[in-house]
Amino acid sequence: MPRASSVLPLVNASGHQEVNISNTSLAVNDATAQASLSAINGKITACDTSAVVVSSSALPSGASTSANQATANSSLASIDSKLTAPVQVSSSTTVNGSRGNLINLGSVVAGDFTTSVDISSYSKSSITIKSDSSDSVELWISQDQGISYDLHGSMYPQQPYSGGSDYYSYLKLDGDVLTDVKLKFTGSATSVTGSCFSRA
Repeated sequence: MPRASSVLPLVNASGHQEVNISNTSLAVNDATAQASLSAINGKITACDTSAVVVSSSALPSGASTSANQATANSSLASIDSKLTAPVQVSSSTTVNGSRGNLINLGSVVAGDFTTSVDISSYSKSSITIKSDSSDSVELWISQDQGISYDLHGSMYPQQPYSGGSDYYSYLKLDGDVLTDVKLKFTGSATSVTGSCFSRA
């Protein structure tokens, strides 16, 4: 009867047997594995691991170069100089028209008329009055080249919001079919300026 071995297997704390393999060479004998390794080896080529010099290395087509950067900087400087210059306007806006003085710093009494102003060439006119009196001023108009005049209405000079000593009035005549205009005073004033502004 054979004798039982006195060498007991090594078992760890979990009850699993421990196997110690040392100095063992494993050879790959499987033909399929060897063929795969050979195929992988054939696809690997030697790499040049020497130092790369950036200044002398070839750049891909279209890459940035010092010359290209200098050109770009020149263009940006040109654009910058144009942005700081004032914008030039090739055309100018003009208003065609005229200004006629009805009365210029005149002293008046009730019933006085001013000179008349011809507005027959204009479709847009306005009357302005500056006076040291708040007495109403009548606007007289003509439709027959100043031969006859009709009362058009009254203007009432009022003080400005700043509370100054002068009184002002303003009236528009846009679109009216008129040839001449003039003013008639209903009271006295020692300093009156009346003007007619017109434009086509």
